[in-house]
Amino acid sequence: RCALHVVGDRKACIAAGGFLGEFAAGVQDDTTLRDPARLCESAAEVRVAELLDEIKLWYAPQHQVGRHRLDFLVVTPFGKRWDVEVDGRGHRTDSAIMQDEARDATIAKADFRILRIDARRLFRDEGSVRDALRRLA
Repeated sequence: RCALHVVGDRKACIAAGGFLGEFAAGVQDDTTLRDPARLCESAAEVRVAELLDEIKLWYAPQHQVGRHRLDFLVVTPFGKRWDVEVDGRGHRTDSAIMQDEARDATIAKADFRILRIDARRLFRDEGSVRDALRRLA
């Protein structure tokens, strides 16, 4: 219920017009979603996007949920929704930690699970981050 996968010729559907054409015109080309260099805000986010691609989990970077933007919305094959956050040095202060905790509580109420990845850990021990991402499914 969390994802719809449509397989077909988008250009042919647009050319057909009607409801199908409107639907096809409103769908983003998946290749624009998978360009981490364009959508991600840091080198750490680009690397997480590459790991998600490697693991073959569906994701949408910089996804808006209410007034919050998720670094990555990840939807597992079983429909679990995850907010995967990549925390850089700006998230290490006491006030930032408190803001993150309040934000996480709001996101959790919207039926998301949350995984926070420390950017330093990603670059020091990528294997443990890869394992954590694999466990999302």
